[in-house]
Amino acid sequence: MTKWLINCGHSGMLWGHYLTQGKQSPNVPPGIYEGEFNREIGKRLNYLLPNSRLLTPGPCNVTQATRRKNVNLIASLENDVILLSVHANAAQNSGWQDRVSGARVFVRKRPFAAARLADYSASVQIAQDISQAFKDGPLPYSVRPVKEMNFGILKVKCPSVLVECGFHTNRIDAAYMASETGRDEIAEMIASGVR
Repeated sequence: MTKWLINCGHSGMLWGHYLTQGKQSPNVPPGIYEGEFNREIGKRLNYLLPNSRLLTPGPCNVTQATRRKNVNLIASLENDVILLSVHANAAQNSGWQDRVSGARVFVRKRPFAAARLADYSASVQIAQDISQAFKDGPLPYSVRPVKEMNFGILKVKCPSVLVECGFHTNRIDAAYMASETGRDEIAEMIASGVR
């Protein structure tokens, strides 16, 4: 049975203070703190997906290097491990950027090493399935095509995808991501895609 490792990106909180600067909507509320949103989606996915595990279960800041090391350790000990990293996207400029919107799923760039090609192919299939679930679901904004990027968290020894659930710098995206209904639906769409 597939073992899902759920990474809640930028999730550091300490004594009520958000530790990841710049990873938030211009105004909270009505927008979101990315780390808090990611943790909430991660908790829902952990409930929806059998045999899943949260890499960042509490309101703590775990470095990316530590999270990658933990994924690689688990992947070396167990079969059929897949990393699912949850995020919210942001436009480049400060303030609300309502013209930039949409969900997108990322995979690591195609590797040169033949030993990693199976992980790459599995990652692409999972990414396409999540993307299709977003398209088929109640998401109130667009779904961008699956894209290859060498994000650090994806550089692990197992299939891995990074899901950007929408833009926290877009008022429509952020309002949906801030709502309990939106969070439930986003988690269900991702879970539906990976099933």
